[in-house]
Amino acid sequence: GESATVSKANYAKATMTPHRNTVKMAVSKDLLRQTSYDVEADLLDKMTSAHANLIEAAAIAGTGSGNQPKGILNTTGIGSVEIGTNGGAITWNKVVELESTINANNANKGSLGYLTNSKVFGNLKTTLKAANSGRFIVEDVNPGVMNGYKVDWSNLVPANLTKGTASNKCSALIFGNWQDLYIGSWGGVDIVIDPLTKAGEAEILLYLNSWDDCLVAEPKSFAAIKDITIA
Repeated sequence: GESATVSKANYAKATMTPHRNTVKMAVSKDLLRQTSYDVEADLLDKMTSAHANLIEAAAIAGTGSGNQPKGILNTTGIGSVEIGTNGGAITWNKVVELESTINANNANKGSLGYLTNSKVFGNLKTTLKAANSGRFIVEDVNPGVMNGYKVDWSNLVPANLTKGTASNKCSALIFGNWQDLYIGSWGGVDIVIDPLTKAGEAEILLYLNSWDDCLVAEPKSFAAIKDITIA
């Protein structure tokens, strides 16, 4: 018969700000005179891929300064798992510790997965879970899964971080709920064609502009190792 305790939910406000994202390409008229439609499609693919890479790089490791959005690795409040004073090799225990860090914050929900670069991903395929076990952290039978979660790689995950004496040699491994990484865009993509500036060289300049930002909505939804070294 006692009165129930009332708990209030609090919502914090986060601001996203447009940052200009620009790709520039010079195309010779010699190339454009090729009769195949594949040339135009290839140019468009290269521009859109470069545009996507800029957004991905910012979302992963943007510094938050110099007109860069702030990415996961530089967001205050994400979980941190360290290997050693001067970095060190990745181990199965550290892979699981990333998951445990998220679990400890009750953030183990949504689209959970690991992301690293190609160097670490290759190393995970040759690193034993335990000595003489014959089992590797990432195995050929299911190369897209690690510790029961999706795992993927992108070379936009840095491999030039510093920890102690390991200068520009450390790589990152991120685990988290990727639904809590927001990408904001303002006004779509703007493409400008400039046939005049390089007319003397028979070139046309193409500019792709977009205005984007990245936001880790829940920092506790992510944890990272930033000091993985590979011998």
